[in-house]
Amino acid sequence: MRNSVVCTTCGRIITADSPGLSHGEYHWHACPHCFCCHCCYGNLINQQFLLKDGRLFCSTKCRHVYDTSPKNAFPRPNPHAH
Repeated sequence: MRNSVVCTTCGRIITADSPGLSHGEYHWHACPHCFCCHCCYGNLINQQFLLKDGRLFCSTKCRHVYDTSPKNAFPRPNPHAH
């Protein structure tokens, strides 16, 4: 039995029957709602990405927009059922 891990984006447990993605200490559901750019919400499955403080970005442009904007300008995506 694998240890339970929590999705970095939605905060829900990634169960054994749901696909997940991991990078270092971070984990995500393998779906476009969770594994997406923190700025533009673009799907990052099978795409290159940048990771900063547990947040995924599709480009240096999106990371720069996030870095230079008020932090409350980018709320987490709404929780969803898996």
